[in-house]
Amino acid sequence: MTVARGEQVSALAYPTLSQAATMLSIAPSTLSRMPNVSIIAAGARDRRLPVAEVIQLAQHFLRRPIDEVADDLIEYAKAHAPRYESAITAEVDEAVAAFYEQLPAPSLAAFLRHAKRYLPEDVFHAVADAVAATTPRPAAVSKRKGRKATGRLAGAARGTRRRSSSKPQVLKPV
Repeated sequence: MTVARGEQVSALAYPTLSQAATMLSIAPSTLSRMPNVSIIAAGARDRRLPVAEVIQLAQHFLRRPIDEVADDLIEYAKAHAPRYESAITAEVDEAVAAFYEQLPAPSLAAFLRHAKRYLPEDVFHAVADAVAATTPRPAAVSKRKGRKATGRLAGAARGTRRRSSSKPQVLKPV
């Protein structure tokens, strides 16, 4: 039996606070103390969390991957409210899609930072070299138009910032 379009999903299809906390790998008291969590009252004492809220909390706490939490929510609906399984699956799909849409586009710097963190040093250097070989780097341009920037001031002696004159200095007798 499936839920007709527009029919409201029963609160029994949603996990309780303690069941959601288990899915998120956090303590139930953490959820009950959070002031901005939307809770659905189911009876006098039972409090349940909507699917979208559980997915947002999984994103907030980062204890378990979002996809695993989503699978747990669907399994919970199958076990506790099979009539609403398709509706809960649709809600989970919408919440996960919204999560992935709001993620920023990956950057090359973030990729290299993660590669350095997780890969062995020799493998990381091979990856970094491959990325550097395939990524074009524009030439740096100095503030003066049309001149390429150099690593140090043109004409400056090493270790100094001043240019030396092309003629040797002659000391005059006093």
